[in-house]
Amino acid sequence: MTLPPDPIEETLGFLKNVCVEMGVNAQIDVTRKGKNVTFHLSGDKIALLIGKRGQTLNSLQYLAQLVANRYSKQFLNITVDAEDYRNRRNDTLIQLAERMANKAMKTGKAVSLEPMPSYERKVIHNALLDYPKIKTTSSGTEPYRHLVITPLK
Repeated sequence: MTLPPDPIEETLGFLKNVCVEMGVNAQIDVTRKGKNVTFHLSGDKIALLIGKRGQTLNSLQYLAQLVANRYSKQFLNITVDAEDYRNRRNDTLIQLAERMANKAMKTGKAVSLEPMPSYERKVIHNALLDYPKIKTTSSGTEPYRHLVITPLK
């Protein structure tokens, strides 16, 4: 009798294969907290795995999610991070949110941000929860869904 494939090992193998095919020599560490599994990538040429504004990393994370849940009996939430990019991106998004909120309040006009994935929009919504003079909404359809920051009169 053969054991069923381990979802985390399968995902790790998938990520290692992608790194090799892209010519990136990456070290991959895995952290698991219940249903949340994070794959931390580090090494040379890691920027190739991140891509412009994290697009390659987001795609890699999406595919890793599919691989993991294909082999898992319970849903696993997969995060793929490279050289702590996710935290740096969150800091950047929070700064952007504050700048654009101030701009909206100053000009009295709504400010539209560039299209971004849902979890990035959520970071901005959360960053601006304490701003009583503005409202944030998401507008458009994927993959062009974007955030609008509107000053309240």
